[in-house]
Formats: sequence, C-alpha cells, structure tokens
Amino acid sequence: MSVNCSDEEAKNAFLAQVRIKVISRLIELAKQYPSMCNKVNVRECFQSVKVDLKACKTTSRKKRSADGFDVDIKVEIPVVSPIVTDSSEPAKKVRTETVLQEDIHTQKTEYSSQVMPLHLLYSTYVGKKLTCANGTIPNDNNEMCEACKEGTYHDTTMDVCKKCPRNFYQNSTGQTSCKACPGPVNIYTLSDGSTSESQCVGNHD
Repeated sequence: MSVNCSDEEAKNAFLAQVRIKVISRLIELAKQYPSMCNKVNVRECFQSVKVDLKACKTTSRKKRSADGFDVDIKVEIPVVSPIVTDSSEPAKKVRTETVLQEDIHTQKTEYSSQVMPLHLLYSTYVGKKLTCANGTIPNDNNEMCEACKEGTYHDTTMDVCKKCPRNFYQNSTGQTSCKACPGPVNIYTLSDGSTSESQCVGNHD
C-alpha cells in the first residue's frame, strides 16, 4: 500500500492501518509489562490511541521507479503508568518511556505489514509531562504534583527532590533549597536529609 499525499482517502486508510499495528504492539507489550494496563480486556486500555499525519512529502526515486512519500506520523497513546514492571523480573522497575522507545527501535518490522510496508527511518517518544510549581514534582502515576518532603529540596534543573547534603537541613516541605546549620558551634550534621536545626551538632568526627 503506497501513500499518496494528495489523496485524502488513501492517507486516512494508511493512518488506520498504522493505528491497528500500534495497538497490536501495545497489547503485546502489556503482556510483558502487566502494570501498563489494569483492565481485564487489555485492548480497552488502548482504544483511544490517536494517529495523525503531521507531514507528507513526495520523494524522488530512481528512474523506472515510482515516486515514494515520506510521512511524519504522530501517535498519541493514552496515559499509562510512567513506571512498569517486567513480568519476568517483577522486582525490576522500568520507565514506560524507555520501554516504548526501545520497542520502536528494535521491533520496526512489527509496525509494518505486507499490505502496508512501512520503513521507519527514525522515531522519537515524548512522554506526557505534568508541569508542577517549584518545590513540587509529578507523583509516580504522573497524575498530580507532590511537594518535596522535609529534609529534601527541589532540584529544578533535574526536576527531582534531593536530600539536603550534610551540614544543611530543611524543616519545611516544598522548598527549592536547604538551610545551612547556623553555627557558630553547631555547624555539622551526621548525615544527608536532615529535617531540623536540632540535628546540627558541634562535633564532626
């Protein structure tokens, strides 16, 4: 099946075939990573998958060969857990983003078929990003923002909560920095992640 950029019906048929293949791959992945879908009928998790054609252009081929078409496809996958576990290694947690990107790269032929030859030249995966205010980060389900806990601060560059380093503490939640032990005597802490000024001590062995 060739894609004619000027034929709207052909483009829609092409996108419908791509959607079928994408859903098929997601169902297979959900078997390996059960936490990707919490429904008994796995197919229900991916019925809202959307496939759109971002760009389509004609590419010249060699003589005696028909022109081809390069297409830029955008696939929107419904929100799933950002962290999944492999059924063969239940203790191992993997980012869903990593699973999908690796599958796109290593299983390219599975996204094609004999009636719809699709040659993936490159692909990128952009996970849904929840925007949170400073001092907060997305929770594990990527559904809401949670404040960094006491003893931690929000590293806005990495967008993670980090423990306060030694000789610093933080007794409030949702902060972007830690407080230095005041001194002049009690200027040390014995570990990272101190939550109170009372954990600042004078002796540092």
